[in-house]
Amino acid sequence: MAIAHITRLKKAIEAEGRGLKQLKQENDMDGQMDKLKGRIKQAAGDLTNNKRLNAEGKAQEFRGNVKSQIDEVADKLKKQV
Repeated sequence: MAIAHITRLKKAIEAEGRGLKQLKQENDMDGQMDKLKGRIKQAAGDLTNNKRLNAEGKAQEFRGNVKSQIDEVADKLKKQV
């Protein structure tokens, strides 16, 4: 009975690890998309001389950089623990 409980617990932990890895990948992709969208908005703002669109693009690119940095810091902390 204890072995069955340990086996179920082990499977749950492994599933949680896969879930965290998938979440990290989604976060990283989200950050990369924000960076790309921000660059596109900046370029469009430059082409149309639209300062507001350019500023929105810079802000969105910054958000993407922050998301990517958070993932990197989390990875480093996991390695140290």
